[in-house]
Amino acid sequence: LIVDDEALARLRLAQLVREVGAGGDPAAGVVGDLGDAPSALAWLAEREADVLLLDIQMPGLDGIALAARLQALARP
Repeated sequence: LIVDDEALARLRLAQLVREVGAGGDPAAGVVGDLGDAPSALAWLAEREADVLLLDIQMPGLDGIALAARLQALARP
């Protein structure tokens, strides 16, 4: 899952994940990309992701605060 407030950064990260994941076993892929922390919290409340690529500096709830909230979950 990619969380970044900049759309171009999300696109670039998704491209890098595809490049790294191509031919891998198991293959890596992007399950979603979101532009803010509240959307990430809502997404993760209903789904799971093995890895979260998270921007630290975002408006509102920043990446550090989001990471702290995620750490408090039953399955961080």
